Amino acid sequence: MDLRTNTLAARAVLPYTLKPDRHSSHAQIAHWLLAYRASLARECAVLDVGCARGFLGHWLAAPDFYLMGIDNNAEYLAELHPNYQQKILADIESDGALSLDRIPDVLVLADVLEHCRHPGTVLQNLCRGYVPPGTRVIISVPNVAHWYVRWGLLRGRFDYTERGILDRTHLRAFTLHSATAFCRQNDLVIDETRVTPTPLPLVHPLFAAGRALSGVHALNARFTRVFKTLLGYQFIFFARYAPRAEERD
Repeated sequence: MDLRTNTLAARAVLPYTLKPDRHSSHAQIAHWLLAYRASLARECAVLDVGCARGFLGHWLAAPDFYLMGIDNNAEYLAELHPNYQQKILADIESDGALSLDRIPDVLVLADVLEHCRHPGTVLQNLCRGYVPPGTRVIISVPNVAHWYVRWGLLRGRFDYTERGILDRTHLRAFTLHSATAFCRQNDLVIDETRVTPTPLPLVHPLFAAGRALSGVHALNARFTRVFKTLLGYQFIFFARYAPRAEERD
């Protein structure tokens, strides 16, 4: 989360960095995929949309996974994690058909839709064009109703930042209610909703696992799961693509 000097934003030097903390969206999504792949008992093909440098590759590898990464940043793709078998340079809002090596078992849009001008159209195009009904879809979005944003509004402030919830490149904002409605309006049946806490290890390394303040971070994560709308930093939706009958005809 991007606050100000000497806070979370100041500690996050690079945008879109790996967050290995077990409470982060990267870790939660990766561990869900590991469990899902075990249920398949075969290779799991994952289409990672907006993959950046391929953070999921730190947990997922062949032969269990076939990772396909899409991004519009050639520099990110040049540094794509070696566990990705396919890289695709494309703008999902403007480019035409994508050539995929596999039909995805799982479609991942982690911290992507808030950057899109028309996120509903992007999601529908990906689902209708590349995955069959029943395909698992994982979406994560930041929570604009987080306590820090609310506190800023009480002080008459809504300042965009370089990264985090108020990232200046965000074009859409989501709350738990609006994000849930967005999924349902775009033919997703939500199986599970998770939340991530404020990433305290980015504030100071003492909050990281095994360090002196790791217990504080764990307690914060526990409270966040209870008070999702106030303390949630990001929401993660684990869903299934379920188009209406008229859309399948």
